[in-house]
Amino acid sequence: MEHRTTKTGRIWVDDEGIIHIVATGAASTADSTAETLGVMRELTAGGKAPILFDVRQWPSGDAAFWSLFVNTIESVCLAGAAVVDSQAANRLGAFPSAIDSMLVPFRVFSDDDEALAFLRTHLSG
Repeated sequence: MEHRTTKTGRIWVDDEGIIHIVATGAASTADSTAETLGVMRELTAGGKAPILFDVRQWPSGDAAFWSLFVNTIESVCLAGAAVVDSQAANRLGAFPSAIDSMLVPFRVFSDDDEALAFLRTHLSG
């Protein structure tokens, strides 16, 4: 399993085909998001996959990040799960429910295993 490091996190695809993105403490920008999207597309050969976003160490994202994320998530993501602590949940606000209702299935969890169980229901094939 190949692990890649970007400006804002670590990324890999597990043996089940789920993308893991673990924030490492840097704020997200349009540039860092474009880098992350590029790595995801390389690791999945341009395909879509369920994505586990571990945002417990993620401080924030600027307006350009949110715009790019919202405009591209459907092109790479079958379903999303954000793993949060109480501070990360506050930073996300209503964003996950908006993505869930408009773009792709997206849920928030405090437990990695529960998040992965949700994503497994969205594996293709």
